Amino acid sequence: MDSRGVSRGGRVLLPQVEVEIFPAPSDEATLLLVAGGRAPETEWLRTLSAGMTVWAVDRGAEHCFAAGVVPERFIGDADSISQGSLARLERTGVPRLVVDADKDLTDLQLALREASHSHRMVMVTGCWGGRYDHTASAVHSALWARDWGVPVTVYADQQEMLIPLGPQQVCAAGWHRFPSAVSLLPLGGSCHILRLKGTFWELADTWLDIKKPYAVSNRPALGRGGELLEIEVGRGVAGLYGWWEG
Repeated sequence: MDSRGVSRGGRVLLPQVEVEIFPAPSDEATLLLVAGGRAPETEWLRTLSAGMTVWAVDRGAEHCFAAGVVPERFIGDADSISQGSLARLERTGVPRLVVDADKDLTDLQLALREASHSHRMVMVTGCWGGRYDHTASAVHSALWARDWGVPVTVYADQQEMLIPLGPQQVCAAGWHRFPSAVSLLPLGGSCHILRLKGTFWELADTWLDIKKPYAVSNRPALGRGGELLEIEVGRGVAGLYGWWEG
């Protein structure tokens, strides 16, 4: 398997996992948004961003520069980025959409809305760590972005991954590195899981509810098909979550 972060159609390659989503959300190349949360490892980000269009979301520009990645666009209110990084963006000629800090949308939401104009598949990194309210806002913004026509496919860094899967979507994940835990999160209410295979605890024709989040801390069924995880969603939106220890 190629481990570079190149994606076409419904195929997304992370350094730790290869993901296929059916039906494919788009046949366009993936847009990578680098947000200002926990910094992705520099080598991980360099590997992931190869061949992708990269936009920096506010302090995410510093994550890009640390990894030797020059973003093609900057979006944000510049309240968490250093003056030196802003000057570097200007020197390198990166187009900037700088907005007022007193605004209704978060910087990530602004970037997702801008992405809706190109109808690309979108991957987000730099979205984990820090305050719970920021993380919750980032995750649920993926659902909001669907209303804008943005099929967000993966929120990920070297340690965490979340794939929001909508109704009638099928996902297959082949591991380059096995995760320590795999969870299913009912996003936006309830979701109907038609099947979950390749995990220690498999599911079939199961309803998950946000008030009863019990389908967590599962794991690949090593030695009996766990090399490939398969999930099919009937109704609602399910978040396929992976955690890599350390």
